[in-house]
Amino acid sequence: MKNSKSKIHFFRQTNIFILILLTFLFYSCNKNKNTKPSIETISFTELTSQSVIIEGKVNNPDNFNIFWQGVAWGTTSNPELSSFYTTVENVSSTTFNSKICNLLPNTTYYFRTYLNLDGQSNIVYGKEITITTPPSETSQFNLNKTYGSVSDIDGNIYKTIQIGNQTWMAENLRVSKFNNGSAINEVTVNNSFYNNGNPAWCYYKDSIQYNNLYGKLYNEFVVTNNNNVCPTGWHVPTINDFQTLKDNLPSINSGGVLKSTGYNFWNSPNEGATNETGFSAVGSGIRNDFDNYYGIKAATYFWLQDNCFFGMGYSGAIEIMVYGSNYPGQGCSIRCVKD
Repeated sequence: MKNSKSKIHFFRQTNIFILILLTFLFYSCNKNKNTKPSIETISFTELTSQSVIIEGKVNNPDNFNIFWQGVAWGTTSNPELSSFYTTVENVSSTTFNSKICNLLPNTTYYFRTYLNLDGQSNIVYGKEITITTPPSETSQFNLNKTYGSVSDIDGNIYKTIQIGNQTWMAENLRVSKFNNGSAINEVTVNNSFYNNGNPAWCYYKDSIQYNNLYGKLYNEFVVTNNNNVCPTGWHVPTINDFQTLKDNLPSINSGGVLKSTGYNFWNSPNEGATNETGFSAVGSGIRNDFDNYYGIKAATYFWLQDNCFFGMGYSGAIEIMVYGSNYPGQGCSIRCVKD
């Protein structure tokens, strides 16, 4: 009888030990079984005929090592890293925005985010989204805005746009004389745009082909002359006019809301361009004080009356900024504002 009880006790102890061991092994196995990271293709923004931003989000609760992350895309479904275009983003961030440029207008593309977990073939993809780019932007203007018009003494007609309580020209000035009929000299000779302290204008690279879209470039003496270069009832803006304009713009991307969209008027990536104000700024370039032309489709600068000018660029410099002018022989564009 005693031996039977001892055997029963032994089996109980053994069963308890086995149960504890199995429990330990179960939790140990599950502890080492980490959750593989995943990625989501969240959404897209800022779609143009040639670019889009794809947003991705990484879920990596057990901090797996990630070699690369970004977006794969192409013109057929299920784009992969091995056969389609890709972007590579900072792996230290769990969210990212990939800007994809040089797309074709009116074309269907397939996008999906990805994670590369070993630098080779261990790849995780997010869901696929399909986007058709719009037709190429053919107008510098915002087609959802209502524009007015004004003409200069040469008979040029300009679109105008109201922004807040101001009315601005929505095109660069193209006039060749002051409003009283006095001629402004066209100056093409190198090292002479200063023009001995006299008013002067030129075409970009001295070529009339730039006139209709980008307007003329003027030296500062056109702005400081006692004669008005703008149409009757209009004037070259002052620093106060500029500040009023800026007060009606968002604090972030103030330049972008003034710029025409697409790549007909600006180089890629034309950062932040929405033209939601209708101001329709184009990359008209500049003639510097050494008579070098540069910046077509890359930057634009507008004279102010107060010995300064303001401008914006196609990339990075998406805020409108004021620059002091120590270069009266520099050639900049003019946008008139209504009195």
